[in-house]
Amino acid sequence: MFGRVLVANLIALIALLSVLFAIAPGEVRSALIGSGIGIFGNGYAVWSVFVRPTKRPVQGELLVLYRAEFGKLVIMGVLCAAAFAAVDGIRIIGFLLGLLSGMIATTGALVTQKTELSVEEKIEN
Repeated sequence: MFGRVLVANLIALIALLSVLFAIAPGEVRSALIGSGIGIFGNGYAVWSVFVRPTKRPVQGELLVLYRAEFGKLVIMGVLCAAAFAAVDGIRIIGFLLGLLSGMIATTGALVTQKTELSVEEKIEN
């Protein structure tokens, strides 16, 4: 699952950079920064929900999803604040395009993933 999300983010980044190189080359650096922040935040959320091997009760799944989303928002907020404080000349349009392209790519990769419950989970549910 994690690899699928990284591939989707890489494809979205390549597509975005191709368009930005042709239309607005000055936005490329900002788009790379925004995309990197999006990958870190979404990577944490995907890891904490899908990759961690702990067996959780069904009632705890919602808590795990909320914890992952809150953690993602904190990570992205801190990294955005750090980027705007440390890097001069970030252009907001490129930054937001990079950030949003990564978030949309992650959502698309997760929504289109087919999963099948094991026999035990089918019986339990």
